[in-house]
Amino acid sequence: MRNKKSTLLIITDGFPDVRNNKYKCQFVFEYVHLIKDNFKEIIVISPQAKIPKIFLNFSIIKKYKNDFGFINYTIDNIKVFYPKIKFFPLSLLSKKLKHWLTMHEIEKILINTNFDLIHSHFIFPASYTATSIKKKYNKPLVITSHEGNIKSFFKKNARNIKEIKETFEIADHIIAVSEINQKVILNNFPNVYDKISVINNFVDLDKFNLLDKFDARKKLNLKPNQQILLNVANLITAKKGQLDLVEIIGNLSKINPNIVLYLIGDGPDKKKIENEIKKQGLSDKIKLLGALKNEDTVLWYNAADIFVFPSYYESFGIVQIEALACGIPVIAYCNDGSKEVLSEDIGLLINIGDKKSLEEKIQAILEGKLPKNFTKTFAREYVKKRFSDIVIREKILDLYSYFLNKKI
Repeated sequence: MRNKKSTLLIITDGFPDVRNNKYKCQFVFEYVHLIKDNFKEIIVISPQAKIPKIFLNFSIIKKYKNDFGFINYTIDNIKVFYPKIKFFPLSLLSKKLKHWLTMHEIEKILINTNFDLIHSHFIFPASYTATSIKKKYNKPLVITSHEGNIKSFFKKNARNIKEIKETFEIADHIIAVSEINQKVILNNFPNVYDKISVINNFVDLDKFNLLDKFDARKKLNLKPNQQILLNVANLITAKKGQLDLVEIIGNLSKINPNIVLYLIGDGPDKKKIENEIKKQGLSDKIKLLGALKNEDTVLWYNAADIFVFPSYYESFGIVQIEALACGIPVIAYCNDGSKEVLSEDIGLLINIGDKKSLEEKIQAILEGKLPKNFTKTFAREYVKKRFSDIVIREKILDLYSYFLNKKI
């Protein structure tokens, strides 16, 4: 049994406000809860924009309204802070000034705080901010790269490469959530070879468990004869492929009157998706459920017949292993992350953008032609061996212990 004398500081670009049902970067919340019992205290800092009222009616601000307005809270031994950074808008400010404003607010939290280890989630800006904290307080820093399309991330952040390079040089260790993330990081920053490792995302098998399909449907007030497709993702059409699904459902519903697609998630393209659904006359076939708590999402996984994940870019795709843990087959575009997660025994990979093949495979599974050797228990066992919370928890705690030079 590890002791609980240490305090962990988490710096992250997003963290859910569970008290007010505001969900952003739920997987970071799961990471924190995974290891919370092994620390005396965990302090989470997730900077948020402070938006003056004058900007609230701007269309660009409305699109991202769910990314601000979070409120500090404490749950168990976890203290969550959302320091508010003044918005001018920030894009008009220099990087140095933005960084200074962020650090100024964070220092107000840290002034009376003792911590032993820093873990930062996301490369930039969270981890760059964390390097300033490391330098001032002389504490070890671990960072995790969660970036979905890391190749595109480095291109889009070309003007921040100097800061990213400094971040990697200062960090004590870098965690990549997938082999592809590690490969791309090393291609761009080969000098970090000796301090990078792969620790996959995970699923809590106690939360994402097997339930009876029709009991789940009854609790959700769904018709027992529906053929249900489910997609869980941020509503960003260029990355997550929701408009591909709208087109596919339009075709399948002509031959399959019982088919219904449910979309769980929120994001800047919500209105765009809603408009396309209405334009195609599919309001009774495609339902947007918004962002949901895990306990509600579990019911939807178990109620569904297929989990469909037409993501164009993915570093891992944690929702795929959540679906498999709940015993439903997964069909995904063959992005880098899905290739690492899925095998032919439990899922189907479709060439990116091949909507015709995706449509055909969906119909085939609805007709009972499941992936090779697929059963609910087989899928769950697959997840348990590779991506369970128990397996990943030990890897993270071992890494922490190394840098703390003591057993946590």
